[in-house]
Amino acid sequence: MRRIRSVLVVPALVLAVSACFAHPAGARSVYGTISGTLGMEGGTAPGRARALIPGTVELSVHGHRVVTIHVPMTGTFRVRVPVGEYEVAAITPRIHEENSSGKFVPPSGFCAHPPITVTAGKRISIRVTCFVP
Repeated sequence: MRRIRSVLVVPALVLAVSACFAHPAGARSVYGTISGTLGMEGGTAPGRARALIPGTVELSVHGHRVVTIHVPMTGTFRVRVPVGEYEVAAITPRIHEENSSGKFVPPSGFCAHPPITVTAGKRISIRVTCFVP
């Protein structure tokens, strides 16, 4: 009886220990990738093509900023983030308005994108657009 127990217990222990040290494929898939562009549309030149611009893209969850992406002069970005739903907003030094005290500030609400859903192991592409009146 003792020999039968050891024959059953040893393989079970080996299997359990090997499962602890294995690197399951799903372990790294709790993240997804967002690749995108930050661009500007509108302004004084009618018919101007969409221009890519530098700036900052912010991802928020329920109004709390969780990821800040610094977008270079190329206007393109790529970031790996945890899965979930994000609100997207952006600001850029290329677009600003003058407040009542004469200070130039980034306008709110001009750069936006609809909410996005990041899924495990997937890549999504977005185009964040800043509208110039």
